Amino acid sequence: MLYVHVTTFVSAIGSLLTAGRSNSPTRILVPMKTVVNAVTVITDDLRQFERRPRSDEVDLDVLRSLRDQAEATLSNLVVAAKSHATGAGLSPVSLLGAVASHVSSTITEMSNGSVGHEAPEDAWNELKVQRVHVVDGFADR
Repeated sequence: MLYVHVTTFVSAIGSLLTAGRSNSPTRILVPMKTVVNAVTVITDDLRQFERRPRSDEVDLDVLRSLRDQAEATLSNLVVAAKSHATGAGLSPVSLLGAVASHVSSTITEMSNGSVGHEAPEDAWNELKVQRVHVVDGFADR
């Protein structure tokens, strides 16, 4: 897994929580899509890693379990974000934060393993161009 993808994920989670605290709950949907895309790229990286020849240092069962956990917690986050957006803000932001924390801890576990590695310089430059900023709940590129 490339650390640039983890950085994209962390930025997306921050944008999601910022949008969740805004005056318009529906603004959470754009950052949520960015989170989904980031986690999808990370799990795809893990799938590619699982297919490569490797040393015995990496337990594939643990990797698969973490990948499955990431997908499950992401699904929970999508449900919480939809509830927040459609509930006119009645769903507490703390619930969104708690579910986001579960996804984040899973991604952190994945990246702390021996599967992470630095991305080439051009991938970092691409991240700088694609980063989404949320200002007052609006996605701003």
